[in-house]
Amino acid sequence: MEILTVKEGLLTFDKEGADYIIAVESSRQPSCMPWFSRIFHHPGNNTGVTLGRGFYMKKRSAGEIPSILRQAGIEEYKAQICALGSHLSGREADKFIEAYGILVREISHYQHVRVFELSYAEKVNYAKYLYVKFSAKIPSRISRDNIAQKIRDTFVDTLCQRNVTAGCMVVAMAKNGSIQDVITCLKNDIYQKILIAS
Repeated sequence: MEILTVKEGLLTFDKEGADYIIAVESSRQPSCMPWFSRIFHHPGNNTGVTLGRGFYMKKRSAGEIPSILRQAGIEEYKAQICALGSHLSGREADKFIEAYGILVREISHYQHVRVFELSYAEKVNYAKYLYVKFSAKIPSRISRDNIAQKIRDTFVDTLCQRNVTAGCMVVAMAKNGSIQDVITCLKNDIYQKILIAS
């Protein structure tokens, strides 16, 4: 069994799903196996239709979805079906998965990695933007490139988990804060408290 890996974002990749499922038709995975991510899934009511590890469609347009999926090597008919999942969430997302999951089925291991790499690159760019925005008025801020990789990776990962304390985290990072300073910010983030406790 080959273990999938990615060039960047391994922390997030490892947390966002599983690559294998055994003895179950993958497109009809039971709710007790919710983390098999090479098929459509719906991580929660606040999210939308998801494919792979972190390719959320809730806030993506019907044109953007197939454009990105083509870059990942997803077949055209699957990319067009995925476009129908644009902006869906809650029960609508569940109904979409029930109706179309059987048509899309599994994406390949390679496609799984590529979808992640493309969506993670978006988050990295967003993290860079937030760093500039929230650190602009900090005197003697350190360059983002000089922040420890582990802290940068943690920041990007929290953006994938709906971070609401990005400003606090950027200030801590820009002042050359420690990982403990970042954790203190996360303890005030309702979406991150569960992750810290686990």
